Amino acid sequence: MRITLLQPWKLDTEHPAAVSSGEPVLVNEKSGEAFFSADFVEAFTAWGRMSAAQTVRRMARNKKLRDEESRLIKRFTKHH
Repeated sequence: MRITLLQPWKLDTEHPAAVSSGEPVLVNEKSGEAFFSADFVEAFTAWGRMSAAQTVRRMARNKKLRDEESRLIKRFTKHH
Protein backbone atom coordinates (compact mmCIF):
# COMPACT_ATOMS: atom_id res chain seq x y z
CA MET A 1 0.00 0.00 0.00
CA ARG A 2 1.17 3.52 -0.78
CA ILE A 3 -0.25 6.69 0.75
CA THR A 4 0.69 10.01 -0.79
CA LEU A 5 1.07 12.41 2.13
CA LEU A 6 2.62 15.60 0.73
CA GLN A 7 4.60 15.58 -2.50
CA PRO A 8 7.14 14.02 -2.83
CA TRP A 9 6.50 12.01 0.37
CA LYS A 10 4.67 8.67 0.58
CA LEU A 11 4.16 6.08 3.26
CA ASP A 12 4.91 2.78 1.56
CA THR A 13 4.73 -0.94 2.33
CA GLU A 14 5.97 -1.96 -1.14
CA HIS A 15 9.37 -0.24 -1.15
CA PRO A 16 12.25 -2.79 -0.97
CA ALA A 17 13.22 -1.55 2.52
CA ALA A 18 9.66 -2.10 3.73
CA VAL A 19 9.41 -5.53 2.14
CA SER A 20 12.68 -6.74 3.65
CA SER A 21 11.91 -5.40 7.15
CA GLY A 22 8.16 -6.00 7.26
CA GLU A 23 7.66 -2.39 8.36
CA PRO A 24 6.29 0.54 6.34
CA VAL A 25 8.72 3.30 5.36
CA LEU A 26 8.44 6.99 4.58
CA VAL A 27 9.77 7.47 1.05
CA ASN A 28 10.95 10.58 -0.72
CA GLU A 29 9.76 9.82 -4.25
CA LYS A 30 12.17 12.37 -5.70
CA SER A 31 15.35 10.85 -4.22
CA GLY A 32 14.13 7.29 -3.58
CA GLU A 33 15.40 7.54 0.00
CA ALA A 34 13.44 5.54 2.59
CA PHE A 35 13.11 6.23 6.32
CA PHE A 36 11.93 4.01 9.16
CA SER A 37 9.76 5.57 11.87
CA ALA A 38 12.66 6.28 14.27
CA ASP A 39 14.92 7.78 11.58
CA PHE A 40 15.38 11.54 11.55
CA VAL A 41 14.40 13.40 8.42
CA GLU A 42 14.01 17.00 7.29
CA ALA A 43 11.03 16.72 4.97
CA PHE A 44 10.80 20.47 4.51
CA THR A 45 13.32 23.08 5.63
CA ALA A 46 10.68 25.06 7.54
CA TRP A 47 9.80 21.97 9.63
CA GLY A 48 13.36 21.19 10.71
CA ARG A 49 14.55 17.68 11.61
CA MET A 50 12.20 15.30 13.38
CA SER A 51 11.57 11.58 13.44
CA ALA A 52 9.90 10.11 10.40
CA ALA A 53 6.99 9.13 12.67
CA GLN A 54 6.50 12.75 13.73
CA THR A 55 6.79 13.83 10.11
CA VAL A 56 4.09 11.38 9.02
CA ARG A 57 1.83 12.49 11.88
CA ARG A 58 2.24 16.11 10.79
CA MET A 59 1.67 15.36 7.11
CA ALA A 60 -1.46 13.32 7.83
CA ARG A 61 -2.94 15.78 10.33
CA ASN A 62 -5.57 17.37 8.04
CA LYS A 63 -5.74 14.66 5.42
CA LYS A 64 -8.96 12.76 4.78
CA LEU A 65 -7.96 9.10 5.08
CA ARG A 66 -9.64 5.77 4.46
CA ASP A 67 -9.69 3.34 7.40
CA GLU A 68 -6.87 1.21 5.98
CA GLU A 69 -4.71 4.33 5.48
CA SER A 70 -5.36 5.44 9.07
CA ARG A 71 -4.35 1.99 10.32
CA LEU A 72 -1.09 2.10 8.36
CA ILE A 73 -0.25 5.55 9.71
CA LYS A 74 -1.00 4.40 13.28
CA ARG A 75 1.22 1.36 12.75
CA PHE A 76 4.09 3.60 11.52
CA THR A 77 3.74 6.15 14.31
CA LYS A 78 2.76 3.97 17.30
CA HIS A 79 6.14 3.97 19.12
CA HIS A 80 7.26 7.52 18.40
